[in-house]
Amino acid sequence: MTPAETMLSQQVKAVMAQGRPADALAGIEQFLRSQPRSGVALDLKAQALKQLGRRDDALAALRQAVEIDERSVFLRHNLAGLLGDMGKAAEAETQARKAMSLGGDAPETWLVLGRALMAQDRHGAATEAFGQAIRRRPQYADALHELAQLTWMLTGDAPAAEAVFDAAIAGGGSAEPRLRIFKARLQDYLDKPEAAYRT
Repeated sequence: MTPAETMLSQQVKAVMAQGRPADALAGIEQFLRSQPRSGVALDLKAQALKQLGRRDDALAALRQAVEIDERSVFLRHNLAGLLGDMGKAAEAETQARKAMSLGGDAPETWLVLGRALMAQDRHGAATEAFGQAIRRRPQYADALHELAQLTWMLTGDAPAAEAVFDAAIAGGGSAEPRLRIFKARLQDYLDKPEAAYRT
């Protein structure tokens, strides 16, 4: 990332945090007029467009960014995530695996891959991907949540689904409250309101 891209990223994040994605987009567009091949700026543009509800335009910006920097792990990951959010599961899987082939091994990418596989009804592979995410971050609440739901869907075994959270909760740490909330929601879904209240 160049110094100019770093400054742009900081400015955009500050403006977005104020709930002003349209202003952020205007600043990004101005930057891109002088540096149209900046993958960082195009990624930021995609983020602003997503906040504005313009997902097709965001996807186009990310595709352009990947064309410019084909070996960028984080751009491939972001593209995979957006494709998954848009229901394009097969392509999301392809981009997540490409990110991994370039050296990406983040739990977030394994989560994106797992969701893409689950959307394609490839439940065994999805279970393994969620497990890989959790091995890399044992208190990864989103991955644990996906794995618990998938466990329940595949087995109908409520204790097994709840147990997905137990080791992570026992570890304590800053993620524990969110893990307990996810477990309580699962218990409520399983028609166990008293257990959900205790959790």
